[in-house]
Amino acid sequence: MEELQLIFVPGPGIGHIVSAIEVKEASSDSQTESKLPQIQAVVHVARQRPLIREALLGITATGARVVGFVVDMFCLTMTEVADEFSIPAYLYFTSDASFLSFTMFMQRLTDEHHVDITEFRDSNEKLPVPGFFNLVPATVMPSILLDKDGGSAIVMSSARLIRKTRGIFINTFQELEPNIILSTDDQLPPVYAVGPLLSFQTLVESEFSDVIEFLDQQPRKSVGFLCFGSLGSFT
Repeated sequence: MEELQLIFVPGPGIGHIVSAIEVKEASSDSQTESKLPQIQAVVHVARQRPLIREALLGITATGARVVGFVVDMFCLTMTEVADEFSIPAYLYFTSDASFLSFTMFMQRLTDEHHVDITEFRDSNEKLPVPGFFNLVPATVMPSILLDKDGGSAIVMSSARLIRKTRGIFINTFQELEPNIILSTDDQLPPVYAVGPLLSFQTLVESEFSDVIEFLDQQPRKSVGFLCFGSLGSFT
């Protein structure tokens, strides 16, 4: 009997992927696995440069004077397009100043001291990251920095591009990270704390009123805040 198959091609959004998997599970009991090549987000973004170049040409053709190019930390390769148009490029760093300091410290270890940071995996080394009160154990390093299959190299390449920008906007504020902001790498472009930038448009106050009331009742400095990042690791 001829075997019939359905090919599911879901959208990249997590809601689309999960829903498509559920439809597949409901329609068939068979399990066919295939492994597609991994796509690095920054590589995918870099391939969009022609589209950004075209959009920028359209904007400048209207007579508009573009005075700056602000890119996300994952879109630093777009600064090459800004350079083509002689437009100053700036970085908007969505993580905190602590992670910026940590990343740039890793880049200096790599380029100036010729340290292979991927060798810190399973290491007991403790690192003197500028602005941190305590030495940072290598065991808490983000896994991408320890990735020998290209992840670490991509982060280091992005860090080098950070140094070429005209300035860095960070979603933090002076009172939250004073030591980090004041001790940022002296070879970095100017760092501007522009936070906290929050979006309350989707929040319904009543949904969180019990939490806020509970926090208001706690003694000062008695509550610890632990935040999971989008990859499920502590930040």
